[in-house]
Amino acid sequence: MLSVQRELKHQPHPTVHIIMGRTYTKRLIADGKLTCPMQWLDNEFAINTEHRVIVCPYFDYRQLSNIKIQYLAKLIKSLVA
Repeated sequence: MLSVQRELKHQPHPTVHIIMGRTYTKRLIADGKLTCPMQWLDNEFAINTEHRVIVCPYFDYRQLSNIKIQYLAKLIKSLVA
């Protein structure tokens, strides 16, 4: 992971990982497949700034409203700024 982190620091636009779905994310955590600690911002969004991981609602018009898309864009910008 360290070599990946060093590589990301030298990229002009660092990679951001987006996981869609709270239930899916919690299953990944329970199964030990997602080991970085997530800071839950509300019931639907979580973030880990060190590893540039964001959890958001599934990309579906019923779950990801325009307001949530704007919030997701703000979170992404905060990770790459």
